[in-house]
Amino acid sequence: SRDKSAEVYAQKGFVALQLLLDRYIIGARNGDVSDAPLLEANGIHMGGESAAVQEQLAEPLRYAPQAVQILALPQAGLILDGFFELVSVVFPLVFIMAFLYTQKKVLNELITEKETKVRESLRMLGVRSSAIFGSWYVTYGVLFAGVCAVCTGIAKVQVFQESSVVLVFLFLWLWCMAFLSFALFVHSFFNRARTGGIVGMLLMFAQWVLHAAVTKDGPVSFDALLGLMVFPNCALCVGLRILAKLEGGKVGMTWDALDWPIDNCSFQWVFIMMLVEIVLWSVAGWYCDRVMPKEFGVRLPMYFPCLRSYWLGELAADGGEASLEDGGRDGPSATCVLRNASEQVPEEVRARSRASGTVVRTRGLRKEYSTPGGTKVAVAGLDLTVYEGQILALLGHNGAGKSTTINMLTGMVEPTAGGAVIAGHSIASNMSEIRRVIGVCPQHDV
Repeated sequence: SRDKSAEVYAQKGFVALQLLLDRYIIGARNGDVSDAPLLEANGIHMGGESAAVQEQLAEPLRYAPQAVQILALPQAGLILDGFFELVSVVFPLVFIMAFLYTQKKVLNELITEKETKVRESLRMLGVRSSAIFGSWYVTYGVLFAGVCAVCTGIAKVQVFQESSVVLVFLFLWLWCMAFLSFALFVHSFFNRARTGGIVGMLLMFAQWVLHAAVTKDGPVSFDALLGLMVFPNCALCVGLRILAKLEGGKVGMTWDALDWPIDNCSFQWVFIMMLVEIVLWSVAGWYCDRVMPKEFGVRLPMYFPCLRSYWLGELAADGGEASLEDGGRDGPSATCVLRNASEQVPEEVRARSRASGTVVRTRGLRKEYSTPGGTKVAVAGLDLTVYEGQILALLGHNGAGKSTTINMLTGMVEPTAGGAVIAGHSIASNMSEIRRVIGVCPQHDV
């Protein structure tokens, strides 16, 4: 390193050799200093020696190396504050432990919304996913703003007295929004709030452990810090460490000090990485919520962002889906597979649906549930066609599959096998478009 090279240069004789040459050129050649004063300055007292003797004794002194000392250039005094040295180590853990229950609660609420079918019920009624997730950000953004304002006020009076109130508030609020985004990502992997909350809380605490393990031997590189700050609580730890050092130096976190490098990172980069986290985990949470297995709702294929139909809401263009609908216009209204019975439809009804393109058609629609006693079949291969202008009622005893059929057609549950097309849209890939043209009255409160 540069510091090691300077130490070798100073201690291995290079500086002494350079000094010898300088003194020889300046002293021996110019001869500005006479022999007697030079001898006296070096502690040699003459007792009447001749000029020739004095010249011989003084000659080596004109360029002999003296003791070499290295001093740093003048700099401001270093202020060491033991309290803020302790703050930089302890405060990250204190903040994380104080907000750990809040982080668990947020995660529990997100998973409970899935577990109780509230989210899919809202989607079934036509509420878009962007509105559902946006409501979470608005609601918790306001709640976190109030909490962070109180924490900022206390911190300004008691601890961070030199720092800007606005910057401390933004730091805490962005951290809260970052762990909300991270919770949105984590909740996609769980269908039970209790399990997800416990695992999520452990993941949040593990981020502090990760930061402590990586930085236990002192400051790490800038790239390593950027990698750590992908996680919300790691970014909090880095930011609090910088904030404590600025306060310890009686400077504080001010607008002028945003880009000052402290331990290889500036507070400006902490803000940037928190904004990156919010976007990164929000997008990852939105994607995983659409593709991960779940108890309620229809999964999309993993490549759904690449599908034109997802963004433009086009009609089903797949040959199998098209034939499924076309075949329904010319077939019976309903077929019972087990009894081989069917209901015929008047030709004028078929003609009206053929002209408008409005038809609901299922083919081999099947739903199975795994139970402790084995697989339970709720719907066994339903072939059904509903034409424009028809009123269809599903009658049957409890457990016959009436609600399950409606739930599959409206996207509440995913079919085990078979398919359906509603007004030209497949329930497997265009459920959002289907929900634009249907209305549902559920049998439970939403």
